Amino acid sequence: MIGDIDLTDIIIMALLIAALIYCFVLSRRMERLRAALEEVGPALEVFSEAVDLSQETVAEMRQASEELSARTGTASRGQETKAAAREGAAPDQKDTLVSGFYDMVNRGMA
Repeated sequence: MIGDIDLTDIIIMALLIAALIYCFVLSRRMERLRAALEEVGPALEVFSEAVDLSQETVAEMRQASEELSARTGTASRGQETKAAAREGAAPDQKDTLVSGFYDMVNRGMA
């Protein structure tokens, strides 16, 4: 039976060798990818910290702006129209939005 090698055995052996070569190549690629990720890791951490800091800063600035508006008593129509625009104001509210914009610009110029 050892001397009895037929075509299917040869095909199976060839596929096995091809699979081993593919696994070896894949292993090398994975090693290079891991090395690249180790190099990029610290930069990603710094970037993540910067994003977190910027989000905190924006939140603090919004809170300070709201506190300043509350102290000065300027619950302005411009802010209301901006909120309406963010929520998807209807086309019939276009005049209100435009007049709120002009009011806001005029207050900023004064």
